[in-house]
Amino acid sequence: MVIVPLAVQLATPMFGDLRTTYAYAFMADRFGTFPENLSKPFLMRGIGFKCLYYGLYKTAGLAVESRSPFAFELVTRLMYYTGYMLLSVWFFWLLRRRIAAFGIGWLEAMLVFLVGVLATSHHVHQQPEELAVLLAVGLTAFSLSDNRTLNCLSGLFLPLMLSCKVVTIWPAIFPFLMVLATRERGRILRVGTSWAGFTAAMALFYIFVFPQEIADTRNAATNQSGSWFDLREIHAFVYKGVWSMAHTPFYLMTVVCLLWLLWRGAERKQWKEWLLGLGAIAIAVPPVFIQSLHLCYHYLLFFPAAFLIALWAIRTIPDAGQRSRLWLAMGGATFAGWIFFSIVPVQQDAYLWLWVKAAWHQNATLQEMDRQFHLSEEPEMLFLSPGDVNYVIRTKGSSRYFAPVTLQRAHSNNALRNTPLFREMLADSLTYHGKYIYLSDWLPLDHLPELEAKLKTEYEPATEKIPQFYPLPDVQLFKRRSPPIGTAK
Repeated sequence: MVIVPLAVQLATPMFGDLRTTYAYAFMADRFGTFPENLSKPFLMRGIGFKCLYYGLYKTAGLAVESRSPFAFELVTRLMYYTGYMLLSVWFFWLLRRRIAAFGIGWLEAMLVFLVGVLATSHHVHQQPEELAVLLAVGLTAFSLSDNRTLNCLSGLFLPLMLSCKVVTIWPAIFPFLMVLATRERGRILRVGTSWAGFTAAMALFYIFVFPQEIADTRNAATNQSGSWFDLREIHAFVYKGVWSMAHTPFYLMTVVCLLWLLWRGAERKQWKEWLLGLGAIAIAVPPVFIQSLHLCYHYLLFFPAAFLIALWAIRTIPDAGQRSRLWLAMGGATFAGWIFFSIVPVQQDAYLWLWVKAAWHQNATLQEMDRQFHLSEEPEMLFLSPGDVNYVIRTKGSSRYFAPVTLQRAHSNNALRNTPLFREMLADSLTYHGKYIYLSDWLPLDHLPELEAKLKTEYEPATEKIPQFYPLPDVQLFKRRSPPIGTAK
């Protein structure tokens, strides 16, 4: 149940956000040398996450050519998930005594954890939230360890979690509450001092070493659609939350476990189960709701709560044999749910074959366009598209915002038009005078009349609109007119 989804993941073409992340790594090489180049292109991820993927890209480049998609993706994923699973073994081994107190074997707990994480949809894999889930386990293991040195080093995980994305620090609440629950003053003092010390060191690092990261973090927050209270947001949160189970099938088992705990607590009038179950869910709600985009991988922040609920439900079963069978049932149901949503188009985003074909088609389209117009030989280009195009076309973006997300999101959020970030991205686009512009239907121009006018007067279509395989948007390449309309010959 662990190996099969991992093998499928290794063989699945990259697309979407993951392509944009590696495109960022490719772009960084065009903006200078390490480590200064990491702050040059803009990516809505933390510096730690960007360092990780830049490191994977550079390390894989020692063995394979990054322009060979299958080999490059296989090697980088092998490195990532080998590290992920080895760290999982270490962290759960450190927690073996704590887990044994529940009458559960640490290997059983670890394997079900890995099934839950790996048997997720292709949209969830290798996202910051997936990494943060593992780091939360590490934070728990170090904080609850009987080794005082590990207690003193536990705070190291806070900067790591925060450096994925700001909101991925949120799962640290669970180990924090666990440490308080031990009521061991020495442990609480050691862990609290470590957390405070590493947090202070992280703040100094951002202020004096990577101040651009602070500005980029604010810009990433600006790009969110909003964090105000809105009844429509609640509806979207719940609706997308239900469909998130197609992307993280382990949640199906969690719902069953939660209902069982609530029923058992009400029947026996033992409200601890209610407090644990509903409290864990309530803790996970704020970061997902505040982000307000309700993307499927955002809901992976519920995973620590879901896993704790599963552990607590197992704990209520006194017989060891029944517990083992229940663990197997949890893993099996998660595995079966992953297979179902991957091969049956009930939820289009989770339907694997749809996205595999889209990725193949996108590769072929971009590679042909690159060969025909020699785009990789251009000194720079303006890309009015999501950053995934730069995974194939490696031309340096004319702006550090190689994926102008703010321009795109301003179409549905007029408040973004009044932000400095919007004005900067629009100015970068309007002052571009290079040879080619790559436009995707991802960015509608009806709310950007200045940019639309620039395309009509200064550029002409170099290709017809190229239909992409659903669900990817259509694209078109524009070439600079000589001379532009309205200028003297």
